[in-house]
Amino acid sequence: MRPKTMHKSHKIFSILLRLLGVAGLLALAVWLVLRVADDPLFFTKKYERLFWRFHLPPAKGHPVLVLVLDDAGHDLDDLRSFLKLPFPFTVAVIPTAPVARASAQLIRQAGKDLFLHHPMQALGAAPREPHTLLETMSADEIRHLVSANLDTVGPVKGMNNHQGSAFTQNAEKMEIILRLCRERGLLFLDSCTTPQPVSVSLGTRLDLPVWRNDLFLDHKLTFRALLYRLADALHWANKQGYVVMIGHITHRKDLYPFLKKVYPVLRKKGYRFGFLDQIPPANADELPDEKQK
Repeated sequence: MRPKTMHKSHKIFSILLRLLGVAGLLALAVWLVLRVADDPLFFTKKYERLFWRFHLPPAKGHPVLVLVLDDAGHDLDDLRSFLKLPFPFTVAVIPTAPVARASAQLIRQAGKDLFLHHPMQALGAAPREPHTLLETMSADEIRHLVSANLDTVGPVKGMNNHQGSAFTQNAEKMEIILRLCRERGLLFLDSCTTPQPVSVSLGTRLDLPVWRNDLFLDHKLTFRALLYRLADALHWANKQGYVVMIGHITHRKDLYPFLKKVYPVLRKKGYRFGFLDQIPPANADELPDEKQK
């Protein structure tokens, strides 16, 4: 009789455990439903915290993150949102955009670096902005057009190319641009819209520092895509001590809240934001020491 009693007790105990498990799961489900009802972004926030903890690597040393925001000049409200961000970054203005002058003024007032984002000829039949630099232009035409656009947006700290996958591969034309930058005391950042730009090698030949973009941050604007792209940038920064990344202001309303949200996380992990001339140029190893800045 005793073995049967023990068997019966075990069976009852097993049933009770299962009931407790089911009750626990039901309680958890009710709690989750209540939390989501109270905060519809509950699961999104949990995912973000986990991603930041496990996928954004901590800083090694104190790497510098250089952020350049392109395509300003189309919308002042979008620009004002980005200018609220509390860290150093650069904004590049398209000179023929509708509110280019006003945008440039706001950027300078906010203490951010201002660049001329000059349209340059792309490969294929991509739509062109007004005042696009073409490979068929003469040296005088190029110098006149760039100078006029600098006067429109300036004073600026530097310039980078808008599109330009064809123009930035043309050594003869790019030499005109780099010589003009040297005359004007401007930094030049190659946006790297082609894998074969000639600006860095040309800069070395001209004893001129040239910087280059390491990656585009916002090809896709979902939170997950931005985080994965940022993680790539942080790995790059830890490897070389800095990273240059380009984002965009126009039609990128999701980028501002992302940057606002992720900035405190990056600070805690040991990263700092800086300007382009606070990191070595891409051709630093090829330049005399006095020409590297």
